[in-house]
Amino acid sequence: MTDDMSDYNITSVELKVIFNASVETTSGNGLDGVDVLPSEAATDQFGIGDFVSFYVLISDIEFKNPYIVAFNRTTDLGRDSNPTVDNITDSLIYTYDESVIITALNSAFEKDSTHSNFTITLGIDIYCEDNWINDRDVFNYLYFKDFNFTFTYEKKIDKFSSLSWY
Repeated sequence: MTDDMSDYNITSVELKVIFNASVETTSGNGLDGVDVLPSEAATDQFGIGDFVSFYVLISDIEFKNPYIVAFNRTTDLGRDSNPTVDNITDSLIYTYDESVIITALNSAFEKDSTHSNFTITLGIDIYCEDNWINDRDVFNYLYFKDFNFTFTYEKKIDKFSSLSWY
């Protein structure tokens, strides 16, 4: 950005993130499938199951002090029955309140010497639990389909400022 954001107030933020995911649900044979509750609760080695976390971070340019501003952790991706869930299509990620995102931006701008740079990170974390001796968790695809981030800001004006012309 070209503006020194220490001279401005962020007035609004909009964040919209859509993701898609597909996994193999074949399970119970000790070899294949992403394992989730309730379809795998009876297995001896089941703890918290397999899941994927999609997230968006805002941080300063050096990736310090990151704020999570959007997050989705799958809970039923990989369910074997009632109903089978082997994909998630065009799902919105939960975004935190606008005030949280504005705080994240302000924090990032504060740490930048020019008050004009920040970092956005789109991330995917995969957690795979070994439920069987040959447990093979198959993720066909995991990706962000759409990302839109906009914010508006206005110049800070001291309420005791005056303007005159002749």
